[in-house]
Amino acid sequence: METISKYDFVSNLIQLFDQIDELKRENADLRRDMHAMEIGDDTPEEFSAYDRVAFEEGRNKILDSSLYSYCHVKVERDANGNLVVQPFERWLEMKINEIPHFMSHDGFMEYFAADLKERYEKEKEEEIAYFLESEKEAQAE
Repeated sequence: METISKYDFVSNLIQLFDQIDELKRENADLRRDMHAMEIGDDTPEEFSAYDRVAFEEGRNKILDSSLYSYCHVKVERDANGNLVVQPFERWLEMKINEIPHFMSHDGFMEYFAADLKERYEKEKEEEIAYFLESEKEAQAE
């Protein structure tokens, strides 16, 4: 009979719990997707002007409530003096707060992909401008 060390046992147990957590998340995502498929798409072919505005406002509200407002694109200089901007993927990891209960993570990322990229680019431009202005002010002092 082969024996395993306490360390290996605990390590295997932790891996098992990690796998269980991952499967629970995957199961929840699949249930949300299944629910979304059951709801179906019974929206009218053409929206009225009011419907379009209401739809866009609701979409923006969902996105805004899913993102942290205080996480911004990080900008700094490296040892060589080059400007280093936080990559989109890292910003996204830090920016997402809570995905709505009716959407899976993948569904959220796919549905809001263009909006997220647009927000990143806008925020990146603003943060670079702010960083460069801060440098100018520091040099002037």
